[in-house]
Amino acid sequence: MCPGCSAETTPQDRFCRHCGARLNTVPELRSRKSVVVLFIDLIGSTTLAEWLDPEPLRALMDRYYRVCTEAIGGHGGVIEKFIGDAVMAVFGVPVAHEDDAARAVRAALEVTAGVHELGGGLDVHSGIFSGEVIATALPTGDLRVVGDAVNTAARLQSAAGPGEILIGKSVAQAVRDLMELRPVPPLTLKGKAKPVPAWLVAGQKKTVERDRVPFVGRADELDELGRAFRRVVRDQECRVVTVLGVPGLGKTRLVREFLASVPREEAHVLVGHCQSYGKGITYQPIAELFQGLPASAELARCMAANSGVEELAWVVRRQVEELAAQRPLIVVCEDLHWAEPTLLDLLEGLAADLTGLPVLLICVARPELVEARPGWAAATVMELGPLPPDQLDLFLDQLDTGVLAHSATDALERVAEASGGNPLFAELMMDMLAEGGEDAIPPTVQALLTATIDRLLPGERRVLARASAFGRRFSSEGVAALHDAPEEVPGAILQVRRRRLVERAGPDFRFAQALTREVVYSMSPKAERRDWHLRIADRLDDVHEVAYHLEAACLLAGEVSPGDPGNLPLARRASGHLAEAGTQALARKDLSAAVNLLERALALMPMGEPDHRLLVIRLCDAYVLLSRREDAFALLDRSAAAFADPRGQRTLAIQRQLLALRYGTPGTFTDLEPDADDHLGWCRMQQVHALSWLASGQVGKAEEAMRAAAGHARALGDAYEEKRLLIARCELAQWSPAHLDEGLALCADLAERFAGDRSLLVMVLFTKARLLALRGEIDAAHALLDLADGHAGDLNLHLARIAVTQTRALVTSLAGDHATAARLYGEAARTLVAMGLPTPARTLKVYAARERFHAGTPLAELLPELPAEDLELRADLIATCLRARAGSRRHAEAALALLTDTDDLCLRGEALAEIAHVWKDLGQASEAVELATRAVELYEARGATLQAAQVTAWLESLER
Repeated sequence: MCPGCSAETTPQDRFCRHCGARLNTVPELRSRKSVVVLFIDLIGSTTLAEWLDPEPLRALMDRYYRVCTEAIGGHGGVIEKFIGDAVMAVFGVPVAHEDDAARAVRAALEVTAGVHELGGGLDVHSGIFSGEVIATALPTGDLRVVGDAVNTAARLQSAAGPGEILIGKSVAQAVRDLMELRPVPPLTLKGKAKPVPAWLVAGQKKTVERDRVPFVGRADELDELGRAFRRVVRDQECRVVTVLGVPGLGKTRLVREFLASVPREEAHVLVGHCQSYGKGITYQPIAELFQGLPASAELARCMAANSGVEELAWVVRRQVEELAAQRPLIVVCEDLHWAEPTLLDLLEGLAADLTGLPVLLICVARPELVEARPGWAAATVMELGPLPPDQLDLFLDQLDTGVLAHSATDALERVAEASGGNPLFAELMMDMLAEGGEDAIPPTVQALLTATIDRLLPGERRVLARASAFGRRFSSEGVAALHDAPEEVPGAILQVRRRRLVERAGPDFRFAQALTREVVYSMSPKAERRDWHLRIADRLDDVHEVAYHLEAACLLAGEVSPGDPGNLPLARRASGHLAEAGTQALARKDLSAAVNLLERALALMPMGEPDHRLLVIRLCDAYVLLSRREDAFALLDRSAAAFADPRGQRTLAIQRQLLALRYGTPGTFTDLEPDADDHLGWCRMQQVHALSWLASGQVGKAEEAMRAAAGHARALGDAYEEKRLLIARCELAQWSPAHLDEGLALCADLAERFAGDRSLLVMVLFTKARLLALRGEIDAAHALLDLADGHAGDLNLHLARIAVTQTRALVTSLAGDHATAARLYGEAARTLVAMGLPTPARTLKVYAARERFHAGTPLAELLPELPAEDLELRADLIATCLRARAGSRRHAEAALALLTDTDDLCLRGEALAEIAHVWKDLGQASEAVELATRAVELYEARGATLQAAQVTAWLESLER
């Protein structure tokens, strides 16, 4: 009906068809719900009005009403009406909040403080009561609330003195953990048949702690941990104990009780926790282990500098050694089933490297750890089972859950049966019973945790749900940033801690069980989770954490709003951060983490994105570094559909050629010409050129190509690729046709540039050592190799250590100690074979044979052992020279023919000198002198003065 002319209207009409009046199409909304009612009345206004002029009085009252409006509105309340100087507000309509009682109390406190600031002797008194009402939202936007709670709140306000806030029982129960309350004698209020319990609000208070649940059973497990520690102390050895068990069986509590039994003066104790969303935060548990210790600063510097895996492992090992040298050390790693493979490798390496030191490493994990890693190194595996019935009964008897629960025998039997001997589950079920939730006992773990969470107050559920978006560990501040009423977060966290869903974790909090977090997270709407992850990502700086949350948001967005155009920029952003995190992992040689991150980035990357090609190439390189050859080729095959354009197809073809060259199966070389502005394509094409030239012995051309590739990487803005190519160019300097002074200058430049990255510096050091040795600086070369070997050993750089050994063999050979050189080459070759690298191993075997020959071993003994097939050019040439030394003119001529295939001046000089010996032995002295003279010229052109001098001395011996 039209309010203007009373004509009939339809629900669809926005204007009256008769008089044209605007119609309010919002119907009245009525609901029965529990609300919190706040009454505030001004004290002193009547006296003030007697002597104050109406105009300043009006201004003062306007400020009073504004204080009330802003405070109540700011805490989510609705002003139902003004009654003279009094204000009636309702909390809980039209939308109920989980902590409407606290909101009402905070609003009353804020109004009280605000009115005191107005001056003029004004004050207020307030009353708050909660209960069921009929709330009506009128079409005009006004609110009407009817019920006993309204009358009782008004009576409490009348009973309150100046500046006081009186609250009823239900409100007190809701806010007692947040507010300082003082009980007052029950109030006899007008219209109430019985005295009304009431409390006076004295202000807000800090949160409090709750006693721990009693520890029951596990005596055998405690004894076993004690015996392991005693053996560690007695034998001065490192020992690993892995405590396994499904969620809730008390693994963490068992270890905590064991630690409590060890006197502080008898052991250092370090504790760290892995996090489920730690797939990209690989080393957070390490940082936690050393938190508060001097080592934490050094670890923080390593992580901030994105140092390599080996550097960090060395720092951890050194700090553990220092602590264990003082007194026995207990290291506890919690939730190790969440650990990245790199962290597990670090721990296994740490346990293997610690000798002669009393260290007990306790690893706490679910059975998934050994399922995913069957070879997990642990001297002792302790798998927890359910508590036996007698111990479970004792556990239930000691739980502080109230007399009501203990008197319900049937309910206790259902708890024992449904919990399956799991102490955590039994504890949560007892909490439900104590709160009168007997009908909510679930038959399974999932049902149990879901029911537990469902029984939380709305505010507790909301806070817990937002906390779950952070992972297992979260901060009160972080959750508050996602909450519409951040001041309520501490109280809600306290409540869920009392239910033992959450526990303290240093300055932060963590879900008591990872499974609890998973259930809470799954119960929240996906759209809300998506928004939470986006808001969290906007607050963070760490690329790995941002990547995790953006990825989660992107996946959820695809599920709740498929086809939404807004998903595309989100996917682009998430993929970019994952790719950046993966590249950082590559740079620090955390290869397993790098592949994981890059694969996830590729899964999110929209088709046709400019960065798609680079991401595929980066992941392909990571597969190669992990020796996952088939995966690398399969990735390129899968990507063909995404790279339908000519530029993309050329990139894939170039990458296939690059893989073929790296794996020693180049096939037919095709020179694919990228577009002039395609820096990625040219960067890869120049690497193909470099490896092709290197395979054919043309090191100088390989250097030029590698230099060009680095330039394109720089133009692309790819710092990781540029750094990698600079190191590759430095390694090529060992065999370059240029004067070795150029190589030394490059080494000096890169040594300064990579001074803070020892994993890269190692390669620079052994290259420089080789070049110095070529010009006779043997002692300086050995000193550099000692330094490089120390770095490689600290960082567990296995291939780098082989390269150092190989270079040391060359330096030793140049110094004339061929027997030692042969031994070093042999050791390096055997290591390469064990690592599955047969081609370079065959080259080193040839080098070892050469050294044995010069040390006096007869050729008749050596030649049968020489590899004959699948040799690199260098090895083929040296092997041919050795066969020629047996007096074979055919092999001598074959060696001279091979010389035309390489521009390595030292290699050519060595071959010429060897064939000169052959011609001498065959009576062709003049030809021998000619070849040796050419060798000297080549050595001198290279700057290899030591070898030039050695061949010159041989020539002089011929003349004599």
